[in-house]
Amino acid sequence: MADDKQSWQSIKYKDLVTLGAGWMLLAAILPLPYWYYEVLRWVVFISAIYIARTAFKLNKDYRWLLVVIATIIAFYFNPVEPIHADKFTWIYIDLVTAFLAFKANSLLE
Repeated sequence: MADDKQSWQSIKYKDLVTLGAGWMLLAAILPLPYWYYEVLRWVVFISAIYIARTAFKLNKDYRWLLVVIATIIAFYFNPVEPIHADKFTWIYIDLVTAFLAFKANSLLE
């Protein structure tokens, strides 16, 4: 029982945010109900804001690049005023954004 608690404590919030958004984006290439994509917009939007905020606090040379990329992602996945595109375009956007979410997970140390 103590091992279970310790393994859950080792999960960092940044892992949950970046990897969770990344896996949801990969799943988005499948034909899913519309509500999934609405939830995905919120998850990716909040994740992008978190990544931008966390990157801004970093003392690394690439922090501004992360902030700009995360801000652009937040703009595209804005759930309040959504951008509409066909499924084929969103598949590419989702794949690139998933890659960036996984990459951000390794850069936000």
